[in-house]
Amino acid sequence: MLINVGINHQTAPLEVLEKITFSADESVDALAAFHASPVVSEVVLVSTCNRVEVYAQGEKFHDAYQHILQCLAAHGQLNEDLLSSHLYVHYGPEAVRHLFSVACGLDSAVLGEHEILGQVHRSLAAAQKAATTGPNLHLLFQRAAECGKKARTETAIGRHTMSIAYAIIENTKTSFATHSEENPLNVLLLGAGEFGSSIVRTMAKVLPLRLTVANRTKKRADKLAAELAGRSIEFDSYLEHVSSSDVIISATSAPTVLFSTENVAPLVGGKSTLFVDVAVPRDVSQEIAELPNASVLTLAQLQEQVQSSATARSQEVAAVQEIISQEVQRYLRDDKKRSVSPLIGDLHRWADDVRNKEVDRYAKMFAELGDKDKKAIEALTKSVVAKLLHGPTVKLKDTAGTLEGELLAQASREFFDQS
Repeated sequence: MLINVGINHQTAPLEVLEKITFSADESVDALAAFHASPVVSEVVLVSTCNRVEVYAQGEKFHDAYQHILQCLAAHGQLNEDLLSSHLYVHYGPEAVRHLFSVACGLDSAVLGEHEILGQVHRSLAAAQKAATTGPNLHLLFQRAAECGKKARTETAIGRHTMSIAYAIIENTKTSFATHSEENPLNVLLLGAGEFGSSIVRTMAKVLPLRLTVANRTKKRADKLAAELAGRSIEFDSYLEHVSSSDVIISATSAPTVLFSTENVAPLVGGKSTLFVDVAVPRDVSQEIAELPNASVLTLAQLQEQVQSSATARSQEVAAVQEIISQEVQRYLRDDKKRSVSPLIGDLHRWADDVRNKEVDRYAKMFAELGDKDKKAIEALTKSVVAKLLHGPTVKLKDTAGTLEGELLAQASREFFDQS
């Protein structure tokens, strides 16, 4: 049985969600923990800024759910009853539909966003690397990615999206009206991960800026700074660069606040400084906004701006949902056919074994025949077996997953002794 257990920006407050998110390193250990129980045979973890979702293959729904809940609660150091009140759960076809909707961007803070499709790909790759997935979830995630691509190709759901980066750009333009190639904005980025890097790359295409990058892994900061003609600094020296920065973007995975009124107050005041906090957990204290000439832009505020630009794309939702319905049905049909593949394989092996034994039994009669005639007999007997099994094979595949299919499968096992 396919089970999906998740939590996102719609079902939980930020203070709960930020405790449940997984870094890349934490995801490796989490996959091992989810997979350690015999009640879960396959598992994939999708963890982004706005969601944490576990997709698992398990024999018994309740046992698998309890195990996943315990792992999530232990990771976030949360009470299981509290956490469960913020979780959503799907199973079977509804879990399939939910993942396909996620891949199409219908469940995102930014309707139709492109980033989630890459995250679905990377989540599957991480599970494959950790050896926690198998044929069931591999096919599911592969089809989810195909569905997401089809939705963006055949509809306008992914067009004209205001991303978080463009929302930051719009706010920056409002806060700093005068900037040019001769007078670029001084931008300090903390956290050169995928999210932070994508933001400054987009900003650099639109705004003249002078970039400074701080990252705990200096090599990554060096690489991004070189790419955008900026400079990198040691992470621990970031406060030394606050006073010379116009825009400070914080996108780390630090467990505690990096910018507080206490450490920022002595560094700002003479000019406008915009703090952009896109980290989960939060890096910037909201109280900084009360300081003279300082303003704070939170991830929640950015998401609200982005959502307000989604009117045109919302008109595409019905068309995307129709694509999702078609792709879910296609997946379920193929999954049902796949479910009877072992039985069909057993039947063909049984029949071929009978054929081989009969050919061997008459081998002496064929001894005087030439190679050409022997090959003809081999081809003839194989053809007879294939034709005899063609009808039952097609019928088993077409009725898989139905009551009729279950009865036919059981009858086939009894008739051909494949129990």
